[in-house]
Amino acid sequence: MQAQLNRGGYHVYTTIDKDIYDSMHAIAENDKNFSPTDPVKGDEQIGAVMMDSKTGAILGMIEGRDFTKGQLNHATQAYRQPGSTMKPIAAYVPAIEKGAIGPASVIDDSPVILKDGTKAGYHIPENWDDGFHGLITARRALNQSYNIPAIKLFLDVVGIDNAWDYAKRMGINSITKDDYYSQTGVIGGLKYGVSVKELTNAYATIADKGTFNEAFLIRKITDSNGKTVYEHELKPETVFSEQTAYLMTDMMRTVITAGTATDLMSKFKHYGKIPIVGKTGSTQDDADAWFMGYTPDITLGVWAGYELPVNKLSKKTGGTNRAKNIWALAMDAAIDKKPDLFTTKEFKRPDGIVEMTVSSLSGKSPSDATTRAGKLVTDIFNKKYVPTEEDNVMVRLPIVTYNGINYIAQEETPSDFVQEKLVIRREKPLGPLFRQLASILDKLPADRKRPLSFYRPEDYDEDAPSETDPRKDDGNNPDAPTTVADHPLGRYQHHYVPSERQFGYGRVPLV
Repeated sequence: MQAQLNRGGYHVYTTIDKDIYDSMHAIAENDKNFSPTDPVKGDEQIGAVMMDSKTGAILGMIEGRDFTKGQLNHATQAYRQPGSTMKPIAAYVPAIEKGAIGPASVIDDSPVILKDGTKAGYHIPENWDDGFHGLITARRALNQSYNIPAIKLFLDVVGIDNAWDYAKRMGINSITKDDYYSQTGVIGGLKYGVSVKELTNAYATIADKGTFNEAFLIRKITDSNGKTVYEHELKPETVFSEQTAYLMTDMMRTVITAGTATDLMSKFKHYGKIPIVGKTGSTQDDADAWFMGYTPDITLGVWAGYELPVNKLSKKTGGTNRAKNIWALAMDAAIDKKPDLFTTKEFKRPDGIVEMTVSSLSGKSPSDATTRAGKLVTDIFNKKYVPTEEDNVMVRLPIVTYNGINYIAQEETPSDFVQEKLVIRREKPLGPLFRQLASILDKLPADRKRPLSFYRPEDYDEDAPSETDPRKDDGNNPDAPTTVADHPLGRYQHHYVPSERQFGYGRVPLV
């Protein structure tokens, strides 16, 4: 076939827009847009694909910075770990489509314990900022690219098989059998990774209101007589609803206005004139940086990194923001050169999208208690899945802390050691989780070992325990006093012994 094309007078018509392609390569060939060449790591590399979201036609690409130095096509041939850019594809889109979540749904960003094949037997994923943020909305979880909410959606709400089915239907064909056993695939833990072209195709599916068109480069081929011997045929396939696509798009809008890509509001010079949305991604120790984003018409995906993943991007030289920077430059250049490709000035809200105020603690219809407490959030919903159940998460309980874990105080517990407070009743209380954490922390390798307090979410003290203080009063007198405090009525010892045996409570008079 190749020989026929070379000698048979065939004409191949591609989808490439030469002005866009040349402008993208001018950006890639400008050394000022990249970190200086490193004597060990070499040049920062870049891979990018720009496509028409409504057809899948590839308009331009960056295969790499210098073909004379490296022939690997970083746009179509290289496979790299996608990091957090996989979250919309394998977690949020399928969860929204099944009606399990919306932007205002609440996800518990608290630790999740995964069994694995290591010597320790467990893996406890962490967020990029070394914190756990408790009950947060799905929108905030995506804005800040937190890992734990995405893992919980991937494993518990969507399911791995269903998640990868969605990914494949959106054009990601590099998923392997091994990936079906990866509990962290949603944050980029894949066997091989993905290509820029695949991932861009998946995001173009969201941009095109849930309709997948396979990315293509060859528009048609004619023979020496001008007869068409091949012409690409569009075969659109609806993967998810227009409402799901709009909700996902709007969530990625706030990634830029209030999340991990706020710098694009200043770097993208058409900001405010051409609407944009997108998602950042990075991998372990910054081996890869991604930005996948789109306007209402055009999708652009960008990867940055080094030829070998062992070499890491430098924050000091701007490498960790490279994908976003190149995305802004390439999209700006395309708009300047071909404004006729960017005629749609808004992401049009489809029918069936409504606005509603719900509890920010549960995502349900707010109760009087949550309303009085100001625990409310207003957001958009698919009308089919608006919450109707009333929130009942706020309760008043007597709390006592033992070994770093909160319990419901016993009736006989002296009031000095009890804190009566308004607390939040989670779907899964933290007490059992933290007892399990305490039992396995010593089994973890040294580089993964953390104190129990590290895993406390920000709202830990507001968690409603489900279990009563397990200690029993053995009837014995308290131990001899060790600390003494003056009191107007005499000298008293404030005494409470947090041990396996509860020796007594209260203030013991000194004689």
